[in-house]
Amino acid sequence: ALERLPALDRYWDFFGPWFARAQDYGWLITEALQPRLDLELDFCLKAARAMFVQEHYYPWESKRWRDLSYADFRREVSGMRGAADLLAQCAEHQPAVVIPLLLNEWLPDRTSLHGGSGGLANIGVTAEIYVSMFGQQFPDIVFPALTELMETRPELGTRVEHILQNLAPAVPAQAARYAAGWTERFPEMVLTVIAKLPTEFAPAAISLAKEVILLHRKNANLVESIIAAAARYRSREALDLVQDAKGCHELVNGLIIAISDLHHAFPEECETLARELCWRPKLSDATLGYACFFYAAASARSPEIAVQFFRHAAALERPEVAQSVSSALIKLVRSGYPGFRALVEERLRIEKDYSPLLNYVIALEQYRTLRVEDLEWLKRWIGLPTFRAAHDVLELLLASEVPLAKARNIVFLLEKESASVERAKRSPRLRKLAEKVVQDGRFTSLREYSQRVWRMVAEGEDP
Repeated sequence: ALERLPALDRYWDFFGPWFARAQDYGWLITEALQPRLDLELDFCLKAARAMFVQEHYYPWESKRWRDLSYADFRREVSGMRGAADLLAQCAEHQPAVVIPLLLNEWLPDRTSLHGGSGGLANIGVTAEIYVSMFGQQFPDIVFPALTELMETRPELGTRVEHILQNLAPAVPAQAARYAAGWTERFPEMVLTVIAKLPTEFAPAAISLAKEVILLHRKNANLVESIIAAAARYRSREALDLVQDAKGCHELVNGLIIAISDLHHAFPEECETLARELCWRPKLSDATLGYACFFYAAASARSPEIAVQFFRHAAALERPEVAQSVSSALIKLVRSGYPGFRALVEERLRIEKDYSPLLNYVIALEQYRTLRVEDLEWLKRWIGLPTFRAAHDVLELLLASEVPLAKARNIVFLLEKESASVERAKRSPRLRKLAEKVVQDGRFTSLREYSQRVWRMVAEGEDP
């Protein structure tokens, strides 16, 4: 019937509901509509939309189409046949008509695909994928259409950003050229382009960054984001942006992020800048977290300055900062630099918060086992109201050379989670520890369940 009818639009009320249920016949519908693409484009697009809702959501999560070339995309959807192939053929035949329609009508549509909840794969996400792919083939159609959409539908900004994240690395020359026209009205979109252009487009990216900074210097959040994004090009001009802005305290987060990227190319200059930026008084927890990231990266070249900063930051006794310091040290102790290990030992003796202590324990495990002198801070850690690591402590004791008579005392401190012995790796040392626990005069103070578990371990049974 589709092939024989002279005009199709008037029959949509008949065909539309059938298309929406014909997932097994999508290939047949596509074959029948192929000869009508030029004259019946609206009907073909409505058919593709109706059938697409029946497509299984999994292949249409956007992450599955990232970094794909246009040729690979066409090959993939041709193999799918049905709705995917029909929509691609529509866009290929009349891109100047189909691409604006996808942006204006499909992009806002959150109707979920078959089997999905709508968040990761819906009609709007499908439009993102197709526009991103056809933008590689028809950039001079897609970019003006995106510009118009930004002007008329600002609520779709996030979806436009997703498309630009795909297009900037795929067609960088065109992305940079069109972004130059957005610096005044759509600087956030320029930021997206700067963050995604290939590194060989550094001159164009830095030029865009300078223009946005010049036009929007009062927008601190935007300016620091621009400087941080420009730093990924690791050029002298990007470093100059940081140097020029270092006196602006409100930009400090972006500047520290920037020198973290630039350090590999300009280590001495970045370490000097870090001394000016990261040691300022009254920095926020987030800023000090970025500073920890910088010094962790810089430690490969200058471990001594990293130790100095981490000791300074930890001494502030701010829980979030302590978390940043301790997290960094988990990896850094592997370097073998004695200063990092000394700092871990120092912080274990005085740290007051549960999470940083846990990180320091993880760091400690990487280069030595527990010693008798560690039992004092171990008791302090167990006594914290937030303590939730009984099993980890038990494993540490079993892997150590701490005398079992002293290890036994720790077990009684772990009473609130003493059943963790069930998960402990079976070993002769565990059984000997269980024997000492059972023989201890305090054994009856344990809960009945705990007593039963420890007694079974002591007798060689698996609880």
